[in-house]
Amino acid sequence: MNYNEFRELCKSKNIMINDVCEYVSMTRPGLTKALDNQTIELRKLKLLCDYVRISPAQFFETGAFGSLQSNSEKGSKKPEDYEKEIEYLKNTLRDKEEIINLLREKDSGYRIASENIAKYELGKKK
Repeated sequence: MNYNEFRELCKSKNIMINDVCEYVSMTRPGLTKALDNQTIELRKLKLLCDYVRISPAQFFETGAFGSLQSNSEKGSKKPEDYEKEIEYLKNTLRDKEEIINLLREKDSGYRIASENIAKYELGKKK
């Protein structure tokens, strides 16, 4: 999203650019340059998205401003937008569950190994 698109987004949500700049601790020219040159810091991008109530993914989507504008005019998202988001969230959840299971397996392997070492050392002392 470039500065002009961002400015239009703010305008559609009745958000003052100066308020956004103050919130992210940037000057208006600094924000303009950062958005147009695609050099905004990640933490400032997060603050920016939080302030205008969009996700960072929406910020980077091609044509995101157009879809945000049409959704705000209609007052709701299209069902296919929700389906894509739900599928993404399901995949993310599956990935996180897999990571948790791998960590549990790794932890249980460490416990078994440490128990075996302790048993070996006890038997060695006798």
